[in-house]
Amino acid sequence: MSVTMTRVSGKGSRLYLALLLVFSISLFSHYSLTKHVYGQREMNTATLYEYMKLMDFENIRRHVYFFSSLNTRVVGTEGFYKAAEYVANEFSKYGLEPGPDGYYYFYNHSATVENTAELSVIDNPTISIRLLTVWPNLVLTSKTPPGGIEGELLYVGGNGDLEDFDGKDVAGKIVVMSYGTGSNWLNAAKLGAKAVIFLPSSAPVAESSLSKFTTTPFYFPRYYAPDNASLLGELARKGSAVRIMSNMHWEIIRGINILGIVEGRRKDEIIIVSSHFDSWTAVPGLAPGADESCGISTLLEMARVMAELAKEGYSPERTVWFVALSGHWQQLDGARNFVMDYLFDGRSGRDWPYTTPSQYRVYAWIGLDLSTGSNTLGILFFSYMYRPLNLMGIYSGRGSALVQLLRAEQQKNLKSILNAMASVSPEYSNYRVLFGDERARLLLKVGTFRLLHYTMEYRLNR
Repeated sequence: MSVTMTRVSGKGSRLYLALLLVFSISLFSHYSLTKHVYGQREMNTATLYEYMKLMDFENIRRHVYFFSSLNTRVVGTEGFYKAAEYVANEFSKYGLEPGPDGYYYFYNHSATVENTAELSVIDNPTISIRLLTVWPNLVLTSKTPPGGIEGELLYVGGNGDLEDFDGKDVAGKIVVMSYGTGSNWLNAAKLGAKAVIFLPSSAPVAESSLSKFTTTPFYFPRYYAPDNASLLGELARKGSAVRIMSNMHWEIIRGINILGIVEGRRKDEIIIVSSHFDSWTAVPGLAPGADESCGISTLLEMARVMAELAKEGYSPERTVWFVALSGHWQQLDGARNFVMDYLFDGRSGRDWPYTTPSQYRVYAWIGLDLSTGSNTLGILFFSYMYRPLNLMGIYSGRGSALVQLLRAEQQKNLKSILNAMASVSPEYSNYRVLFGDERARLLLKVGTFRLLHYTMEYRLNR
């Protein structure tokens, strides 16, 4: 079974942690949270409350502060490797055992490097402004020719609509405009500009990221000015002539996943709990990703709690692998490599197209993909993208998975969990759980989940 849990609001974070812990304990362990037989469980609310108190939200907040302080965790950057080291050190400090290959799992990953540029004023070389490069148009980066790009700066205000370019001679110029102008940088390209420099706007960088590049291999350098925006705007209004130098290019770098293990009584049956620890925006050098760090920060706190319980003699029923993944925004590159090597026999180098199960028996995989966008917990299953696994008889599609989970007795179990939580505190009385297909995650993130098929929503006490 593969489950992804996604989206939780800051206000409901404590509730989410409690629900997450309940799901986890239900799968992992023999901790006494339920009574009676499967299908007719009655929640032990006193015990539930005790385990809820073990999750320390201040620890999670501390992790979020650290990850976001790195400025960027895009794969291949210095912040990325510092984040990986932090996770491994936390696993070791908590007493988690390393994985089969140690705490670190390495894989090859294609990434852009040298994601910076330098702007200098031709008539006054003492004026130099640091720029950050923007995500490639498919494969074409914002790397400049050996002599750089030269041209006069041209300031374009407003939203960068075509009307905002009226009366301006754009051809051959380097346009300076707000980052909050969506995809209107394309107007500058259409009118013959050599490049675009974005000035910071009131909106966070992440919110406009998807509009700052195309999936067409179109060479048009784009840069972001994190510093000296006022100076750059002044130079642009004067039409100053400048030179931009950048060596942004692709390299095969070392991607990293981190694996820590809490051994269970059934050593050979494995539960995987994962979250990605990297971040992303269209400006690789500026991706602090506080929101994106909610998942990995929660995973670290779960690992701490479970490791401490194991030290006190309360080992989980099954072995738990806590996995911090990377390459999330690069088609789940870290996750795919991890699956190929640990769920299938990819490590042998003889298993293409990965149809031979590995020696590790994975009972379930829970992925944490958390944000602060709503108070809805989505429980989503891997979708038709993974239907080739039908050849192995492992998975017959989302329909069968949802049918299994949403059978009458399973619905009763979920409702008993939610109602038990409501009895612990009235704060938990307006929480929602959404079931659906992993393929629906994009729709879920833009708030249109009510239109999805094969979904079911529960509310407490209903």
